[in-house]
Amino acid sequence: MTVTTQTTLANFASSYDSLTTQGEDQVLEITDTGTLEISKTLNNSISDDLTITATSLYNPASPSDPHVIFTSLASVFTIKLDSGGIRFKGLEFVSSSETVGILALDVYRPRYFEFDRCVLTGGYEIQIYPDWTANYRNTTVKNATGNGIYARSGAGTKTIEDCVIVGCNKSNSPYRGGIHGQDATLKNVVALNNGHADIREAPASSQHLATGDNTAVGTDTVTGVTSEDFTDFAGGIYTAKAGGKLAGSGLNGKDIGLNLAPLDSLVIASIPDISMHQRSNGGATLAISGDYETAIAPTAIEISVDSGSWEVLDEAPASNSFAGSITLQTGVHTVAVRVANQPTLTAQLSSVRVGDIYLTAISQSNHTNAYGTGSFTGPAGYCSEFTGGEWKDYETTPHTAYFPLLANRIANEQGVPTGYITVAQGSTTMAQWQEGEGLMNAALAAFNAATSAGAYNLSWIGEGDANANTPENTFKSQANAAIDYLHNQTGLKSIITLIPTPGPAGANIRQWFTDVVDSNPNAVQGPNMYGIQSGVHYQTQEETQAAADALYDVLYPPVESVLSINVGATMPNGSYKTVLLDSLNNIITADAIDYDSGAATVALPVLAGTSVTGFVIDNENPHTKGAVIVGATA
Repeated sequence: MTVTTQTTLANFASSYDSLTTQGEDQVLEITDTGTLEISKTLNNSISDDLTITATSLYNPASPSDPHVIFTSLASVFTIKLDSGGIRFKGLEFVSSSETVGILALDVYRPRYFEFDRCVLTGGYEIQIYPDWTANYRNTTVKNATGNGIYARSGAGTKTIEDCVIVGCNKSNSPYRGGIHGQDATLKNVVALNNGHADIREAPASSQHLATGDNTAVGTDTVTGVTSEDFTDFAGGIYTAKAGGKLAGSGLNGKDIGLNLAPLDSLVIASIPDISMHQRSNGGATLAISGDYETAIAPTAIEISVDSGSWEVLDEAPASNSFAGSITLQTGVHTVAVRVANQPTLTAQLSSVRVGDIYLTAISQSNHTNAYGTGSFTGPAGYCSEFTGGEWKDYETTPHTAYFPLLANRIANEQGVPTGYITVAQGSTTMAQWQEGEGLMNAALAAFNAATSAGAYNLSWIGEGDANANTPENTFKSQANAAIDYLHNQTGLKSIITLIPTPGPAGANIRQWFTDVVDSNPNAVQGPNMYGIQSGVHYQTQEETQAAADALYDVLYPPVESVLSINVGATMPNGSYKTVLLDSLNNIITADAIDYDSGAATVALPVLAGTSVTGFVIDNENPHTKGAVIVGATA
């Protein structure tokens, strides 16, 4: 367990002395900024591991930003450890001494220390003794009289990575340099203007070292570095200058030297900033997980929806990751997470959409953005399209399918966001949408990338088969196979729109599809477009709106089907509140229904053939409470 104590610079020494918890990791966080002259011995008789850090961390890209600076005429800290180690994160150290280092270490106590995103100026040198372990990461060491870093070989592990060493070995000793590395692990380190040698000694296994002379060793080294390769060398900004020798020359294509990734970061990784989710039970339960990098160990990760109150998402985050879940109701939401003990460290999702998702497989040109006219004018976030591997607001320029106009009605009249996985392909036939065909494979890949569930597949096809005179048996067989395979792979039933193609061929396709719907439980009767539009394609805004209205009436019929209920003749006649749910557990009705001898017939605004479950509530006659209803509408 990590225990965090906050203090000010003025109270730093006394706060350190007051740390009393034994056997715990400690964090001492300085909440203000400024300079403190100090020379103090640190030991861990009161803790295992200690991190000294600040709320306002040192920023190497803007070193004049307010931060914490420790100064001393001698060593800033003397470290005597019996166990564990000490970490310094986001701090600046300055020593005016030319005879002792910024840190004075007890040679007889082999432990470890670490600098992360720090800057060390002056002093003699910090000698890492053989059995000590030490880590320098994203740290600048400058103007030391002796070695910038002296890592003596021995059992301890020494790591120097993403660091800058400049202006050290001021005495120009032939026995010293910017880095005297011996067996240290060196990666992405740049050394410049360090007297006799920028790197006096380092293992041959070093990677991506850069020097002003020719002393760089290892693989992928860079020599001949000058002050012009830094962003502002004279101003103390030692980051890599764009176009210079250090830029992009490091490990995995990053810069050699300082890595400017935030010290403290919080990222939601499980859901992108804009996302669409299929509702069930009037909402959706979403996994929220991600990563963090903090100087101070989080006590918990909290979550807030729509700027509401903060609740605990993960009460025990560990190993730089967090996870939890949240249930969102139908609608468009913002979701934010924060570190409980660092409430300013947050991450946010700007548009998490919960509603109905429609796939557009087994479809041709009328389900592409090729002919229609119109745009979405409803609330922000209520019309989405999955394209290019991500959810986006639906784009309608220059033409559009009827989808955004359908979304307008659904948003305005039902309050439900709509998302479309647009995979239709113009001029296709039923044969091209069979199992194993490229169009079907692409549709399934898009569905799986976009969601794990949906409402329906919207199918509009047949014009190509009418033109090709596809035989009846062939068309029906292929239609059944495509609809069944899609349902098997996605769980989606297909709403079948009947084509507007005139003449006998068009009439045949409409009749054949009607026969398919009558015999296939995975097919649902959609609108008949014959007579709604003047040609094969809807083109005017009036025709596009008419197509949208026709499908809306299928999805949200005023009274489309009836359900016969019988819960037993022993139930007294009367009116009982009855809750009925569809297959996604969305509430169809929760109104009172009149029963006679335990039986009732109720009209419902759902498609015929909809699976319905439910129960009767009767507080006055407990023997009927909870009577289970299972059936399908007709």
